Amino acid sequence: MNATELTIQRLKQYKGSLLSTKWKVPKSKRQFSYALNRVIKLYYAMESRNLFYPQLVSAVKKVAIYFKIYIIKHRPDKMLYYLTELDKIINFEPPFIFDRIEKVRVKEHKRCSVCRCNLSYPAYLIYRTNEGVEIKSEATGIFCLEQLHGYIDNFKDNLEIEWGVESILEGIHESGKSALKVS
Repeated sequence: MNATELTIQRLKQYKGSLLSTKWKVPKSKRQFSYALNRVIKLYYAMESRNLFYPQLVSAVKKVAIYFKIYIIKHRPDKMLYYLTELDKIINFEPPFIFDRIEKVRVKEHKRCSVCRCNLSYPAYLIYRTNEGVEIKSEATGIFCLEQLHGYIDNFKDNLEIEWGVESILEGIHESGKSALKVS
């Protein structure tokens, strides 16, 4: 097992807080690697903790698309293993349909699935299967979930601006037209 595969395995088993890292646009290769690892860690944590909040899932997919575009344009030979992980994120469809957020009015002592802090009055994300069966997520703090979604959404917007994603996509579109000789 090489170092990249070992890193991915560790990211898949992450049990800590999802709010403890800073989501800022990477300026160096090292920061880029750390940011990419955070995206992969977030994806696997969402999957293992049943955090299929629709807005969060769509924001993480969009960030994965931006990272894939950046890797293909700037570092195609060095990060092939990461491209397969990004493809998993981009093609991810939640196994359940989000129904609602259920707040508990009875005092329970649980740990938040997002930040791992203690909760007295947790909330649960409720999903439905295709057969209509309700499934509960782990205990979640609504504030933490919304804060994580806000961080990812701001990160996505900053990536789009800093990296000039629209111009990269336009360049890919134009080069594809010229390769196919379509006007």
